[in-house]
Parts: sequence; structure tokens; C-alpha cells
Amino acid sequence: MILKSASGGRSWWENIRKHRRQKGKVSVIIPVYNTEKYLKRCVDSVLVQSYENLEVILIDDGSRDGSGKLCDQYRMKDQRVHVIHQKNQGVSLARIHGYEKSQGEWIAFVDSDDAIEKTMVETLVRTMVDHSSELAICQFRRVTCAGEAEQIIRPEPGVYDKAGIIQLLSTKALYHREKQRAGVPFELWGKLYQRDLLKDVLQAGVECWYEEDMLITMSLMYRLNRMAVIADPFYVYYERAGQATSLYKPDIATNFLKTMQRLQQIDKASYFKEQLPSRALMEVGRLLAICAKQKDGKNKFRRAFSELVENGALISALKTRNFEGGMTERLKRFLLLRQWGWLYFFLLKTKHLLSGRRWNMNHIIRNRLWYLMVLFSIFATIPEIIRFNFLGAVFAEKLSFFPLLAGLLLTLYYEKCHVFKTSLSRRIGIYLLIYAVVLFISLIHGLVIYPYYGDVLNGPISQVDKIPVIQAFLQRFGFDVSETTLLSIWMFARPLKGLFMTTFWTFGCSYLIYYWYRKDSSRGLDIMRKGAVVGAIIICAYGVLDVWYLSGSHTAEYILTELNPIVHEIKSNGTWWPPLLWKGQLRSLFAEPSYFGIWCAFAMPWLWYTFATVKRTTAKVGVLSLAFVMTVFLFLTKARTANVLIIGEVVLLFAASVAYRAYLLKKAFIIMLCIACAFGVAVVAGGFLPGSPVAMKQKKPAVVNNSSNVGKSLQESTKLAQKYVKNNVTSVVGDNKRSNGARYSVLEANIKIGMDHPLLGVGTSLRSAYIPNYFPQKAFSNGEVKMWLRNQKEKGILKSGIPTLGEYSSRFAETGFVGLGIFMVPPLFLLLKLLKRIKSDTIAFEEKLGYIFFAISFCGILASGMGDSLNITCCYWLLLGLGYAIIFGETEKKKL
Repeated sequence: MILKSASGGRSWWENIRKHRRQKGKVSVIIPVYNTEKYLKRCVDSVLVQSYENLEVILIDDGSRDGSGKLCDQYRMKDQRVHVIHQKNQGVSLARIHGYEKSQGEWIAFVDSDDAIEKTMVETLVRTMVDHSSELAICQFRRVTCAGEAEQIIRPEPGVYDKAGIIQLLSTKALYHREKQRAGVPFELWGKLYQRDLLKDVLQAGVECWYEEDMLITMSLMYRLNRMAVIADPFYVYYERAGQATSLYKPDIATNFLKTMQRLQQIDKASYFKEQLPSRALMEVGRLLAICAKQKDGKNKFRRAFSELVENGALISALKTRNFEGGMTERLKRFLLLRQWGWLYFFLLKTKHLLSGRRWNMNHIIRNRLWYLMVLFSIFATIPEIIRFNFLGAVFAEKLSFFPLLAGLLLTLYYEKCHVFKTSLSRRIGIYLLIYAVVLFISLIHGLVIYPYYGDVLNGPISQVDKIPVIQAFLQRFGFDVSETTLLSIWMFARPLKGLFMTTFWTFGCSYLIYYWYRKDSSRGLDIMRKGAVVGAIIICAYGVLDVWYLSGSHTAEYILTELNPIVHEIKSNGTWWPPLLWKGQLRSLFAEPSYFGIWCAFAMPWLWYTFATVKRTTAKVGVLSLAFVMTVFLFLTKARTANVLIIGEVVLLFAASVAYRAYLLKKAFIIMLCIACAFGVAVVAGGFLPGSPVAMKQKKPAVVNNSSNVGKSLQESTKLAQKYVKNNVTSVVGDNKRSNGARYSVLEANIKIGMDHPLLGVGTSLRSAYIPNYFPQKAFSNGEVKMWLRNQKEKGILKSGIPTLGEYSSRFAETGFVGLGIFMVPPLFLLLKLLKRIKSDTIAFEEKLGYIFFAISFCGILASGMGDSLNITCCYWLLLGLGYAIIFGETEKKKL
């Protein structure tokens, strides 16, 4: 039991205690091993103690630095200091030799890299004398690199008699469930011992370097009759890298198992029986974490894990029903009993990556998330079943949304308010406020002037799937709201939510990337380049399947039938698009061929950049081969968008090569020659590909003319090239070619709507209802337009809209000149700043080269907004964020 402090007493007894406090010698034993940097701090703190009758015994345990010489210097300066030099035998034997050399009535241990407060020895001596104790324990302050850690008091201050010590041993000495640590500090330091108490006890830690202090402390507590604990933190424990407690040794698991075996031998009265499983699991977790952090940690972890799970005594202890611990401990126990070392290691490494603050270690996970965002941009229309439509807005259908979401949450968790304290934060905040206010005013204005309420309210209720669910929910609580009323509310709530979520995820994505790489934009560029190259490899590999299918293979048709529903949505919203198989045109992983071209507009300049910068010949050949195959596939898409974008980027590359002919002309010439060859291969191959297995059966076999010569072959190739250019390049300006009828009709309608409402437009998301009345007359004979109008009539205006075939014209129709102008400010400002950097004479050309290809990629994506939405892929927002990290990166560094 814990006894109250004694007070009062006879004066002669007080005088004896006072005499003993003044005269009794204290031996302070300090084992020393390679701690030259910290030894002076330690020894000085002992020599200045207010209790003067002490001796200091320094045991140099074979130190290889200057610790031994420093010990000898202290011996020369102070006669209370005694020094023992020995070969390295470990801390346990060093303490034993110090104990044998000592002459004090009381013994204290201090680690050579720690320190003690000036009154520690005096206070502990007084405590022992006042309470006739054999052991006195003080608390300690823990000092880490980050500052002073929270102090944990254990055990509860007071005086313990034999019964109290037994209760402590049997309930929480080894493992305190609430504190999830030992209820008694195992360390030998921070205590004052009666000399006889340590006789033979120090031997318990010999040959057990893993937690030898635990064995010694538990052994002496078994023979202890009286103990005093004070709440004062007199001992200062300095935590540093490389301490023995965190060092790995090959026999760490073996030594731990030996320690557990000795602990059971010490526990003759079975006091530890209830606590041992939890203590064992705690130590297992600690030693496995040490293994995982080492170089070649996976193999070291595997060896230690195997040895532990093969130990029958340990596994039996873990299987006990008396196990105590939280969810983390139970998970560790489960993984050990199931022998799932691979999962245990994975969770350890994940925790290790996430454990740093302020990106100390999280540069790794940041870079990996950024890499995944770039790589996953090839998955632009993921299946509906894995989308987060309620949360992701326009990003919901992109696989890049998941690393973006993870990156946002981790950044907010670790960085907190620091996210909003960059050099651009205020300006970006003002811009976003203006942008949001303009869009909000435009929406309110659009809802006020909206002339199609009757068409919406008289349309099918099924145009909003959630209305029946909401109505049923409200009726459950006694609110009888009509479907028409809910539909009216939805007309306002839906575009407002869309406005907020779209702004948050698009500009939020860009700001996050800017925040990540504002101090290291070159690293961001390199990761984007790698992500684009690996993405190109994947879509080329998938494109091989497409070519196989276009050549008439039933096997390829079967494979694509199984794979396509996994990589992208099929027949979205009950329409024909995107089809399961696309006949006559290559599309690889994308929903349609033009999407392939848009992603290539982003990625192709990065392939060129890689070719221009790699040094090894084999790497150059490999990258050029990849660019060649990707360009062949791009031309096989027969998508006019793809062709026009690649031609535009080649023109920009040519212009850059002329401006920097000394550095870039040769490489640009090779790239353009590669593109020309790819065009020739694609044209010839496209002439022979039937387009699908069905077309294969319908195609007439080619007549082989053995008398044909090279001249005729060249003539045929020229005709094929001319036909390809006419159908897939120049036809882009014809309003009655392929899908141009529908595309140009939407473009014309958007412009007319914008001209009728030039200032604020008709409101975000409200454009679709206007378009049928603004279509040119010829549009109504177009099959695609007829399908849009039919779906709008049957499914309702809110469910079936008109596609955004042109980012800028659609924004003009919805938000007018004001909204479109504000939207164009960031990209145009970025291009101007990039051009200024490229023309600067103070920047090395190697750095300029990255900016040149970045600008080409960004211009390609911006140009895609002429005929499609910029949100088809997330590449525009990725480039925008990294671009601002580039142009404002130096400003941020100067701020530091």
C-alpha cells in the first residue's frame, strides 16, 4: 500500500537523519561509450551537486572517440572522480565494474549523454532517510530535437511498503494499460539505491542487451521492502539519434526472446502473468519498427518477424484471453498470430512516411501523389461505380481525383494554416473571390431571366433521381412537399453546388500543386515528365490491342470487350457514347479518339523534352521509339482534334528551334523527322486496317499486281496521304464533315447566346435549355443534334444537356465577357511570365529548355479548349498549378 509521508518524531532521531544526510557517501556510476560530445554536460551536472559527499566513477567501455581522454582529464581535475578503462563489454558489465569499484552507501546511475539537476542527489538522499526506504525514484524530463516532451509521472508519488510494491508488480509495473507503457520506469537512472539492494541484481542484465534495465529493475523490485517516489523531474533525458535503444543488431529478435525468458524466470510468484502478453507485444512492435527503419529494412524485418512467430512461448502468450491493449495493439497481435508479415511491414512503412510534421519525411509521399495525379490523367472517364459524384464535381470522373483528395487531406492535416501563408495566397484569394462572386451574380441573373421554368417543371420528375428520395425522407418527418416545389429548389441548389465544387476542385488542385512545388519547381517538372512518359507507355501498350482489333482480330475484340468497361464508362446516361468498341479509329484507354489527341497534346512535349535532355544513347533511342509509336497511334485515331493539336505543337517546336538554333535545332529536326515517319506509317497502315472484325468480313481481298513497281507504290502512298489529310485535317473547317455539323452548331449557338447576354451570360449550367432555340436551321437535320434534342425532351432538361463542345464559347454563353475574361487571366498571365523567362539572359538554357516544352504542352491544352472542354482531362489544372510554382518559385525562395 502507499503510505503517507511521515511527520514529526523525536529530536535525537532527526539529528541522526541529518547527520547521515550530511555524511553518507553517494557513488554516481557513469558508463561511457563514444559520447565525447555530451560527456562534459553530464559530468559537470554531477560535480556541481549540492550534496558534496559523493564520488563519480567513469567506466570507459572501450570508446573509440575522445571519451576516454576526457574521463582522464576529469580525474586530474577532481579527486572525487575515478576512472576505469576496459575493453568494450556492454553497459551491464560496465555498471557491475563500477559497482564493485564504488564505496558509497548509496548508488546512483547516470547515462553519459544525459544530465541531472543540481539538487537531485540531495533530495533523493533526504527522501530515503526520511522514509527509511531502500529505493528512491524521481521523475525525468525528456528533451528531444523538437523540444521538451510531455512529462509522464510514474508510478504515483508516495511511499510504498511491501504490500504496495506487490500490488504494483501484479497490476501495472510491467504494463500500465491506460498509459500503454510500464507503470514503473525500468531505466536504472533517475533512482537512488541502497547499496545492498543491488548486490547480485546487476547480473540479471548480462548477455541481454535488449531491455537489460527491465530485467535488473524487476529483479530488485522482487526483493524490495520499501520504496519512495517523488514527483520532481530531477533527471534530464536527452533523446538523440544513434542511442543504443534505437540501434539495430542482427540478433535483436533472439536477444528479445532471451529477455522474455529471463523475465519469466525472475517472476517466481507469477506477478507478471496478466501483464506479460501486452508487454511482449509492445516490445515486439518496437523491435520490428527498428528493423523496418534500417537499410535493407525489408529483409531485416522479414528475418526478425519469422523468428518471432516461430517462437512457441511468445505465440502462446499472445493467444491468452487476458490480453490488454487498444486497437493498434490488437491489430499487431492479429497480424502476428496470422503471420501476415507483409501487411505488418506495409503498415509500418506507411506510418513511418506519415509520421513527420511539416513535410519532414513527407516529400516522398507528396512526390508520389503528384506522380499518380499525372499518371492517372490517362483515365479521364472512369466507370460510374467508382466515382465520387457527390464530392468531386468535374473531377469525379477522373482517376486523378483520388490522389488529389489524399494529397489535399494530408496537406491540410500536416500543414494546417501554413497552406494559406505563401507569397501568392492573398492574391489568389482575391482572384478566387472575384471569380466566385462574378459566377454567383451570373447565376442569380440567369435564374431571374430564365424563360424555361415551365419546360423544366412540366418535364419528367425522373430528370432528378434524388427528388423521390428527398420527398420520402421529408414525409417521414411530417413535411409534405410537392415534387414541383422540390424541383424548383433543385434548379437553384444544383448549379450553386456545381459552381462551388467545380471552383474548389479545379483551382484548389492548381493551388495545391503550386503550394507543393513553389520551392522546388524543378522537382515538380521532373516528376510530371516521368508521369507523362510512363502514361505514354501504358496507352501505347493498350493501343496495341486497339490496332489488333482494327486489323480484324476476334481475340482482340473479346479482350477489349472485357477491359473497356473497366477503364472507362460505357454508354453514359443511356446514350450511345462512349461505345464499347470504336470502329475504324484508335482510341486506346480513352472514351473517344479525340480524347487521346488531347492527352497527347499534354504528354507529347514531355516525350520530346526527355529526348532532348537524356544523355545515354540507349535512353534517347528508347524515348524516340516511344514517341514514334505514340505518334503513329495518334494519327490512327483519325481525330481532327488530335491532328490539329499535334501540328500546332510542331509549329511551336519549330519556332523554338529557330530561336535557339545552336542548342535545339538538331534535336527538333530529329523529332520532326520522327513525326513525319510516323505519319507515313500511320497512313499506309490505316489504308490496310479494315477497322473491326465485322468490316474484315465485308472488305474485298486486295488484288496483288506482281507487275507493280516502286513508282506506282509511291503514287498510291501519296493518294493515301492526301486522302488522310483531306478527311482528318482540312475537314476540320468544313461544317458538314463528320461531327462538325453538331460541333459548329453548338459553337454558333453559344456565340449567339453570349451576344444576346454579353455582360453576365445566362448563368452557369443553364445554357442547355437555350441552345435549341439558337441552333441554325441546318442543325436540325444532323443526326447527333436530333439525338440530343430527343434525349432532352424525353429525359428532361436537367438530366440531358447539350455537351460542352468548346470551353471558351460555352463560358461566354454562361458567364458573358466578364466571366470569360476573368477565367482567362491566370493562363494568359502564366504564358506571358513563361515567355519572359524563356527570353531572359540570366537563366541557363538547360533550365529554359524545361520552360519551353512546358509552354508547348500548356499551349496545346489551351488550344483544345477551342473545340472541347478543358475538363476532359485534368491536365490543364495540373499544368496551371505547376506553372505558377515555376514563375513565382524564386519569390518564395527570397521570402525564406
